[in-house]
Amino acid sequence: MLNFRGMKLKGLQKKAQTFFDNRQASDVSEQEIAKEIAIHRQLAAYYQSNSDESHAVWLCEASLRAAAQLGDDDSSYSLGKRLLDRGRYFLSLQHTFYANPIYDKYAHVLFEEGLAYLQIAEEHGHVYGKRLRGLAILQGWGVEKNETRGLELIVASIEQDNAWDHVGEILGELGLDKQKFFTAIMSLRQS
Repeated sequence: MLNFRGMKLKGLQKKAQTFFDNRQASDVSEQEIAKEIAIHRQLAAYYQSNSDESHAVWLCEASLRAAAQLGDDDSSYSLGKRLLDRGRYFLSLQHTFYANPIYDKYAHVLFEEGLAYLQIAEEHGHVYGKRLRGLAILQGWGVEKNETRGLELIVASIEQDNAWDHVGEILGELGLDKQKFFTAIMSLRQS
């Protein structure tokens, strides 16, 4: 089994290198770009599911970065989410016996990059990218906390997704209290 996994990984890496080399040598079609994105997404999924691989976390993110750079909005969102989650983890260490000023710097860098990828996804109409960026702004993760702007983005994502019937689930996934959310929206609309 381990040998098969290694063969699968080597095959994906070889395909990714071939696509990269072709793109560096000449213009390639949109179909070729789409195939290259698919390979990078397969590599990301491989590393995510095989966390025992050496440096799997970093290689998963490298694969997502490569796909995002080729214009894949789902990869931009996935990478942005991963980076925000890791930034939040480093901030949480500040409240433990591991506290160290370097964790604030790590979190800052991760938030900055994560928000950039989420903004790219959002600009291309990615609902979840918009929603998560709204949450980050609402919470002040890597940016100045702005409740109004954060709520506006979350509401816009719900409207874009036509998901008001599922707002309770969405708010639960975001970790937001439904009553506080609607109270904040009503106060914003009244002002």
